[in-house]
Parts: sequence; C-alpha cells; structure tokens
Amino acid sequence: MSISFALPRDAQGVVTTLLSTLHGAHLNGAGIFCFLTIRDARALRSVNHECLEAVTAFRWNDNKTRIAGSLAAWRMSFPFALAANVRNRTDLQDKDFEYLSGIKVLNMTGCSGITNNGLAHLAGIHTLNMRKCNNINDTGLAHITGIQWLDISECKNITDAGLAHLHGIHTLNMEKCDYINDAGLAYLHGIHTLRMNYCYQITDVGIAHLRGIKKLDIERCNKITDIGLLYLAGIHTLYMNNCQRITAVGLSHLHGIHTLHMNYCNRITDDGLAHITGIHTLSMIYCDKITDRGLSYLKGIHTLNMDSCRKITDLGLAYISSVHTLDIEDCIEITNIGIANLKDLQKINMTGCNKDAITAARLRGITVKYKK
Repeated sequence: MSISFALPRDAQGVVTTLLSTLHGAHLNGAGIFCFLTIRDARALRSVNHECLEAVTAFRWNDNKTRIAGSLAAWRMSFPFALAANVRNRTDLQDKDFEYLSGIKVLNMTGCSGITNNGLAHLAGIHTLNMRKCNNINDTGLAHITGIQWLDISECKNITDAGLAHLHGIHTLNMEKCDYINDAGLAYLHGIHTLRMNYCYQITDVGIAHLRGIKKLDIERCNKITDIGLLYLAGIHTLYMNNCQRITAVGLSHLHGIHTLHMNYCNRITDDGLAHITGIHTLSMIYCDKITDRGLSYLKGIHTLNMDSCRKITDLGLAYISSVHTLDIEDCIEITNIGIANLKDLQKINMTGCNKDAITAARLRGITVKYKK
C-alpha cells in the first residue's frame, strides 16, 4: 500500500516534530518510509535538513512511481534506492543506465533506446520488466544471470539461445516471443511460473522440460495436445485457453489441480471434469459440450465461470450448492429454481441471463454484477 500526500504548510510542522522526535534513523526503523513513494520523498526532502538526510539514506523500494526526469538527478536524490520505474522512456540510452547500477527491481517496459549494453549495468538484478524492448537480444540476457523474475514478452529478438542465460529463474513471462521453441524450454528446468501464451512453436516436446512447474500459461499454444499435459502432473494453476487440441483425456493428467482456465476448449466434455474433482477455481467459458452432468463432478468448488455454457440448467446448479463465486453469463436456462440451490453464493455475474426468470428477491444478500 502507498500513502501519497502533498505537504501543506500546516503539515510541515507535524513532520518536522515527528522527525526531530524519531531522529531520522528511528523513523526509518519504524517502517514509516515503507508506505511512501519517491514522490512523497521529494516533498519530505524540502522540510528541513534532518528530513533531507533521512530520505537520502533510506533504501527506497518504489517501482510504481515513474521517473520522468534525469536518472542522474534521481540517483543523486536517492543513492540507496533499490527499485525504479522508467517505463516508456524512449529517450533513455544505454549510458543512462549506469545510474541504475545496484538496482534490484526495474520496470523498463518500452524503453526502445536500450540495447544489450544497457543491461550490462544491471548485474545482480532480481526483478526486471523489459516488455517490448526490441533492441535487446540473446546477448543482453547474459548480463542478468541469476535473475529471479523476468518479463521479456514481445521481445522479438529473444530466441532459445537467450534462455540459456536464465538457469534457476523462478518466474518468466515470454508471451508472444515468436522465436522461442521447444529447445529453449530445456533451459528452464525447475522453473516455478511460466507464461508463454501465443508462443505458437511450442509443442508437447517442450512441455516435457517443465515437469514440476506450479503455474503455467499456454493460451493459444495450439500445437500442445493431451500428451503435453501428461508432464504437468502436480501443477497448481494452468491457463490453457483456446488450446483446441486438448480433450477430456488431457484432464486425466491434472488430478489435484487448484485452478484451471480452459476457456474455448470446446473438445472437453463432462467426462473431463470427472478427473478434476476437488478443484477450487475453474473457468470454462464457451465449453459448449459441458452439461448438467459435468457439474456433478464439481461438488465443493469455490469459484466457477461457466459463461456461455448453454447446456447447463437449474438441475446442474444443484450439484454446486456450496459455490462462493459464480459466472453464468448467457446461461439462458438458469432460473430462480437453480439459484435457490446455491446456499453459500456470495458473488454472481448474470449478464445476458433471463432477468424475468431470476428475480431480485432471489438474489437478496448476493453481490450481483452485470457487464456493460
């Protein structure tokens, strides 16, 4: 949480008293600065000399506030800062990044002027967002070995060779990296979280390198089949929206999964849901082969999105009586009779439903949403 404020004249006396009481270092130790942004810090610097010293000495970790001016001036004001945000600063060049040396968290999305040489200043970085930085290629990633969280989405010059520098990474977003294929995934063994939606070259062979992964996004990776899911036993969260070659058989490999998004996977039938009993969260938008029988396998589910599953009727809702959050958008067969079965329901989206069939009285005490 960030508490942002501008210091009016009457408030400056309060801050001065606070600082004089806590003597700067004690203020830092109390953790008050942790709730402030660098914008707040600039206001504090102007209060008095003691406040200036406290702000300068603090290890600021604000990666939300975008730095609009000179990086040299920013570093002079915050010499111990550990995080920075320079998103969409197309004016920045490699030489400017020398002022980011020692940084641990950086958002440099859309910094099109930065090349491999700029990354040379980021050795030891922990978290880096370099989305749409298309002047960086595989060689640049050699400068950030040991990184734990990286976003290279839409970086069109990153290939399999670049991933060779990411051994031991925890979380990687490589959405729309068109030149990464199965061979690159071999370097990601042991990764925890991977987003590779729209990576059209990935097949079941690549998925085999991801055994043990906990969170994976393969949306629109249309070369992946039921065989690929065989390697995902034990996964916690899987996004496989629009994976048109996955069927009910594939779900047999996902026993014990917590969260599954299988929107538009219209080859999955009721029999597939029999393999994921006990699931917590399921999204199955436009899975038009799912019927009331499928919901019989979802007893105890917490969150269910069955938007546009028009074969589901009131009879199906009787199986999910303890559901907490439900999306029945465009489920035109649902009426008051079905809703009456949902004793624990707290939230519902019923856009496109028959409003005459589901009355306000039946929804009393439930948070109702209608999409615009």
